[in-house]
Amino acid sequence: MMRLWILLICSLSCFTAAHASTQELSDMEFPPTQGPPDPSQGQLVQWEGWSFRWQFRDIEGLMLTDVFFQGKKVLKAINLAEIYVPYATGWPRPEDFSLGGFRANPMPLQLGKDCAANGTQCRAFNRDGSQAKGGTADVMIHEESIGFLYAGKQGRAPGKMLVLWAMVHFPGPNDGYTYVIRWKLRSDGSICPEVGATGGLQHLNVGVESGRGFVVGKDEQGDNQFAPSHVHNYYFRIDFDIDGSDGNVAEEFGYVLDATDPLQAKAVWHAFETEAGRPRREDIFRSWRVLNPTSLNAQGRPRSYQLMPGGSGAWKDGLPNPVLKGDFFITKFYRNEFPYSTSDDRRMLEALSGYLNDEKVMNPMCKDPSRGEISPCHQTKDEQISLRFPAARDYSQRPWQVGTTCQK
Repeated sequence: MMRLWILLICSLSCFTAAHASTQELSDMEFPPTQGPPDPSQGQLVQWEGWSFRWQFRDIEGLMLTDVFFQGKKVLKAINLAEIYVPYATGWPRPEDFSLGGFRANPMPLQLGKDCAANGTQCRAFNRDGSQAKGGTADVMIHEESIGFLYAGKQGRAPGKMLVLWAMVHFPGPNDGYTYVIRWKLRSDGSICPEVGATGGLQHLNVGVESGRGFVVGKDEQGDNQFAPSHVHNYYFRIDFDIDGSDGNVAEEFGYVLDATDPLQAKAVWHAFETEAGRPRREDIFRSWRVLNPTSLNAQGRPRSYQLMPGGSGAWKDGLPNPVLKGDFFITKFYRNEFPYSTSDDRRMLEALSGYLNDEKVMNPMCKDPSRGEISPCHQTKDEQISLRFPAARDYSQRPWQVGTTCQK
């Protein structure tokens, strides 16, 4: 059996965040109370060919499990794993889920207001899956139009999506910061995670405008208020089971320029054989996919989901933590490798760097060296894997280097 876990990093540069003070960050401790998730638990949802369960966890909030599309398995689980917010001034560097996540920082949704502003066919639930009947809810589900899936000589095909969403609020001296986490499942089979944020400026100091931030007004004494620049990095964990966990393979895509003709390039896919961390490469359109060579679609091609990096970048710095130097990670799957849980109480950034230790993630029999292609095969039950995003090593010099997030 082989299982793929992926962590994607999306980042948003902005100047409107609220986080606990430096003293609060070091003092606040929220020991985990939950173990790794049980994918068989949760509330069942069936919609437009999709079938999945959702559960609401203490730290990570809304998680989707046992995801099927048109009768074929797609995911074992997907969740937001961390929100990391480094400031350009060097400090603070909040890892927001270490502040207690959704359990310690609830932000109830308001019935009659929040859902009506976002879509139709709205349903509201408490975190235990029961229908919300009071004035607030923890989870909302609604439909939205996405325009055309197809428009051409063969006609028109309008599309829509199902949106599950929740909010979490991290308090601060001035208002605080609210994250809106949305999971979008489209009628064409795409999955689009989305994180938005709103709130008041925090960590304001007296100072002048510089490359590390901006003056945003005057304080009560008439001095310039300096707001430091910072970046929000959203980490997602994805456990792929494309038509079952047996035989799943992770690959990387990139364009390779022709050495003799600069006008030509070759599109190349390479399979991961061992655990790895990879940086993004926009110049060669680097992306990743997970496929099942033994499961063919109507065109006779292996079923797959491709992970398309967003265009906003991710924070990189000189700290020794190797997770801060990459964008995509693949690791062998172990159920107890789940940060912020009773099986691993470490923060995600620390835990992930320890999970990467060059274990094999693909059965060598899956690859035909003479053709450089993947051939049908099955992993043994001891050959489970996991994929993730940030790196424990610099893999940018590997010999085979070729090179709002949606997967399809």
